[in-house]
Amino acid sequence: ILLVLLMGVAYSVAAPLITPFVLAYMATAYLVWRYQMIYVCVRAYESGGRMWPIYFGIVLWILGLFVVFTGCIFIFKDANLQGVLLLPLLPVLYMFARWCRYTYSSRVEHPPLWLAHEAPRTEIDPLVYTPTCLQPHAQGWYFEMGKAWVRWGVPAYADPSL
Repeated sequence: ILLVLLMGVAYSVAAPLITPFVLAYMATAYLVWRYQMIYVCVRAYESGGRMWPIYFGIVLWILGLFVVFTGCIFIFKDANLQGVLLLPLLPVLYMFARWCRYTYSSRVEHPPLWLAHEAPRTEIDPLVYTPTCLQPHAQGWYFEMGKAWVRWGVPAYADPSL
């Protein structure tokens, strides 16, 4: 999704026809992800928002690349004034990133004590990290699992305890 966002934002100046398609893709992706998160995925634990700084940083990099790419297009099309006027946006974008990091990072890194106290204790089952075919009684085993490797002489998973 972030790659499509990067391409859409970067090429929106050079090829504006791509913008409605990227918008349609992002709207559809939002609806699908929202449905998946609400009705399909079972949340095993709560991360406390630790993924947000990563995604936010990626989106800020995408915006920075957009500014640079747009400035280059303006300069190559002999609109030098507009290309140069875009340069101050990079420090503004950097200051915005620092302000957001200063304002919100402590809330992610150090959650309130009442939230930590109310959170249930999590224990992750080691079976989560075991390949499906090695689980006891082959739970979730699919009869054609590993079929693609048969012709190459690669053995399927084998239980190391046997």
